Amino acid sequence: FLRSQNEPTLDRQLPKTSDVARLVNDRPAAWVDDDLDDEASNWAHTRPEPTLLIQPDPAAGLVAAHVTELLSFAAALATRS
Repeated sequence: FLRSQNEPTLDRQLPKTSDVARLVNDRPAAWVDDDLDDEASNWAHTRPEPTLLIQPDPAAGLVAAHVTELLSFAAALATRS
């Protein structure tokens, strides 16, 4: 599990992007989080490696459509040369 060095507070989001970036390095990544921010989106869209962000509704959680999207992402990676 990824653990942040920062303690969350009720008045701000927990910054996770730098921790995730360090963890995945230059590998493809799928990040599922109900609390993604603009920094995460910018990171995902500017990195050269395939990157999938999924932001489930906190009330619904991970649903079948998300799993399908993750499986499609993984399948596309498997066919890369």
